Amino acid sequence: MDDVLKFISEEHNAPYCEYYDRAAVTGSNTRVGIPLHSVAIRRIGDVVATEPEFYDRLQECFPQIDAQRRWWPDFNIEALIEDYATRGWDGVTDVIEDFMIGPSNQKRAKSYAAEFRRKNSRDAYSYPLGWLVRNLLLNDLTSVSASPVGPKTRAHAIRVKEKEEEETDE
Repeated sequence: MDDVLKFISEEHNAPYCEYYDRAAVTGSNTRVGIPLHSVAIRRIGDVVATEPEFYDRLQECFPQIDAQRRWWPDFNIEALIEDYATRGWDGVTDVIEDFMIGPSNQKRAKSYAAEFRRKNSRDAYSYPLGWLVRNLLLNDLTSVSASPVGPKTRAHAIRVKEKEEEETDE
């Protein structure tokens, strides 16, 4: 972070953004970007803490944002993902039926899930159902790969661990 600030302020004479000081004082997220998408809304409290006037303007345009701010901390998306993922492909179908609004969104989600299923059948470690359910719930139907494949990756570590357990069982 310090290197970025140095690059911007010292090497390009850009004015320093006081937002970073406010974020540091309040313990808020220092990432900047639109606070309304499905992942960033979890940190909307940071916007309230660091930019209350900006939050008020957002709320004027998007009145539902305050309900999201109040209710999101109590929402356990990980439990929801696990619930659907443990149901296997029936859970994937349920996510699409429960959360995809409109026939075009459902069609797009079904196509995405079908492609994912083909990849999962070839490499379930790199294409786990939990990741698919997460993407469906967050409406992220553009990600191509669940996790990189190869040494030093999570998928590789899971493969190695399971192979070691199989050898131990024999």
